[in-house]
Amino acid sequence: MTSKVYFQNLRSRGDKSNKINKVGTLFDQAQFGQFIGDGDLTAIKLHFGEKGNDGYISPVLVRSIVDRVKARGAKPFLTDTNTLYSGSRHNAVDHLITALEHGFDLTVTGAPLMIADGLRSDNVKEVQIGKKHFSSVKLARDIVNVDSMIVMTHFKAHEMAGFGGAIKNLAMGGATTVGKKEQHACSMEVKHDSCIGCGSCEEVCPEGAISLSQGKATVAGDRCIGCGECMTVCQENAIELD
Repeated sequence: MTSKVYFQNLRSRGDKSNKINKVGTLFDQAQFGQFIGDGDLTAIKLHFGEKGNDGYISPVLVRSIVDRVKARGAKPFLTDTNTLYSGSRHNAVDHLITALEHGFDLTVTGAPLMIADGLRSDNVKEVQIGKKHFSSVKLARDIVNVDSMIVMTHFKAHEMAGFGGAIKNLAMGGATTVGKKEQHACSMEVKHDSCIGCGSCEEVCPEGAISLSQGKATVAGDRCIGCGECMTVCQENAIELD
């Protein structure tokens, strides 16, 4: 199965060729409107960015898509799910505050915000898929229940996947924290010959699963969620997937 892929040069050479118009042109050329029905509750799946980070899609560009969804009689809303790791998107309250601080406000985007998996990621729906790695997956109920969806993704590097794109934004990003943990399904292992006992990994572990013993880091496998934060900060490349 092959699909058409549409590209736009985002260099702006005038009022009619700015980024806002070009994002809208992509929507039109890909004919996304044919998948959106009158009265649809349409999710626009995003990543609102971590606090202190500016590597996310501009809310002004999102407005261009929101307006086109509304023009088809649908009711768009912006959504994401809470993160497995601790941080500014770990629960719905902090997540919404972060989104608003980054400009994803109704007055800017034209659409309300909703964290699809609920306050503490307990708004879950288990979906049977019968695939190789999973017979079922635990997804955010409010993502499963939408009538239509558009995924808007910013390209980013990822310490385990290599990069994060639209598939990861929807697959991992549509899961609850329990579902995310099942998808990671691995733990980290410290190569003691390389570990210098600096403690950086211990400091960033969101679950407190790493401790120092005799000058070396040790991972408690029963507490590790496989998030990879320790791999990111280790300067000695002393941590690997088990």
